[in-house]
Amino acid sequence: KKIPQEKVIVAHESCDDYCIFNPKKEEEILPRYGIIKPYIVFVGNAYPHKNLEGLCLAFREVLKEKNDLKLVLVGREDYFYERLKNFVQTEKIDNVIFAGYVPDFDLDIVYRSAESFVFPSLYEGFGLPPLEAMARRVPVISSDSACMPEILGDSAKYFDAKNFQDMSETILSVLNDKTLREELVEKGQKQIAKYRSRLSGPILDRIDLHVNVPSVAVDKLTSGLAGSAGPTSQVVRLEVIAARQLQ
Repeated sequence: KKIPQEKVIVAHESCDDYCIFNPKKEEEILPRYGIIKPYIVFVGNAYPHKNLEGLCLAFREVLKEKNDLKLVLVGREDYFYERLKNFVQTEKIDNVIFAGYVPDFDLDIVYRSAESFVFPSLYEGFGLPPLEAMARRVPVISSDSACMPEILGDSAKYFDAKNFQDMSETILSVLNDKTLREELVEKGQKQIAKYRSRLSGPILDRIDLHVNVPSVAVDKLTSGLAGSAGPTSQVVRLEVIAARQLQ
């Protein structure tokens, strides 16, 4: 049976639900994870499509010019991160820091203290971490793969994920150009405004027309959540948060 077009609603993921401000100083947080400045950062898992081996190879080229720079990889340790550690050792790539799992509260500091955020993925369905970095006023350097140009627009500096030389040169171009970094930060602030759930009122109104959620169920689901645009938005936020935990 064909679904009526008026009942089809497209709602992007939102980054503001996860952007928690940490008032502590970086000197209190970074040493917990062995992080030393200056550094560029990646946040996420180490599955093959994330292309972290490619990032490490590109970073080795970057070190020829920036020998004090660190590459910080944030993600829960598992088989894929262990495999990546072995790769880094075998290839003798220096200055790579495996920070492991970092809670959201501390992750705020890790993002904000970085020189830039690098996202080298070969494929993504959406790509939330670059938006989280933009929300912290961090310049974003991203692959031009899949949906990334659509999601990030002109607020990121792009490279060919399969070309390690292009990746390293793009990283250096951002690190060496203060004006470009400031421009990316300002464009990033405009870009993330498109993905903030508080701006999705018209969408939520349309959802209200087609979704009947018992008020008792809403009360149970949304207790403790603050700053929402209404009960339906709270349910949507819960669903998005749950989905993120599975990525």
